[in-house]
Amino acid sequence: MAKIDAYRGLGYTILALTDHNMVTWPWQDYGRDPNVLGMLAVQGNEPSRHHHMGSYFNDYDGSARNVEASIQAVGERNGLAVLFHPGRYRESVDWYVNLYEKYDHLVGLEVYNQGDRYPQDRATWDAVLTRLMPQRPVWGMANDDAHGHGHVGRNWQVFLLPELTEEALRRAMIRGHSFFSYAPGGHPRDSGDPAPVIEAIRVNAGAGQIAIEASGYDRVEWISAGRVIADGPVLDASERQGYVRAVLIGETGRTYTQPFFIGDPQEGTPAEE
Repeated sequence: MAKIDAYRGLGYTILALTDHNMVTWPWQDYGRDPNVLGMLAVQGNEPSRHHHMGSYFNDYDGSARNVEASIQAVGERNGLAVLFHPGRYRESVDWYVNLYEKYDHLVGLEVYNQGDRYPQDRATWDAVLTRLMPQRPVWGMANDDAHGHGHVGRNWQVFLLPELTEEALRRAMIRGHSFFSYAPGGHPRDSGDPAPVIEAIRVNAGAGQIAIEASGYDRVEWISAGRVIADGPVLDASERQGYVRAVLIGETGRTYTQPFFIGDPQEGTPAEE
């Protein structure tokens, strides 16, 4: 399959093929062996007879015409689910909040899709985080949604894994052990990283600081409740309350952290003014 070969050529080691309402699995049936390629293949599907979503680690065929029925079907098969490109739809924040509160295996929200097709995705993410953090984090995801070769390599997720196994990947998806990037010009084969690379994030609770060590960036912005609240690689969080996430902005791409919660988790997140 040409897409598998294209991603392997870019150095990807984890790949989920999520055809619409079809489980393209196993890869060997399509002439590719992930073990030979040195890749971790993820069984997946994009149920799309309703609000589009990603289905992972299970064989659900996407036959239901109701999004909750699909989410339930994924859970019954011990899978994980991610809601896709919310900016495409007109659902309320309450609608999303209800689903995340109801289904633990609904682990994330896609906030970059096919380049940046729906910029409103990130506004929806911030609105959901403002309502749910810290009791119910929702992890941000970036996907190519590659319908053609020109879509390959513009959006990707970097998972922080102790080993390249399905168990480790599932755990990282559940716990938010990842960051994600967007490069408008795509992922070049041999010309370096097209977006900033996070090397370490250090939290100093005593000093009330979050510090990012990274390369390939020009500036760092810290965002909370959809607004930029600070800049620079070190955030002084001692006087803040609520969630915060960072975006590293480079000349050719952007990289995003998952959200952090600041303050006493028992107090929750204050409502927006």
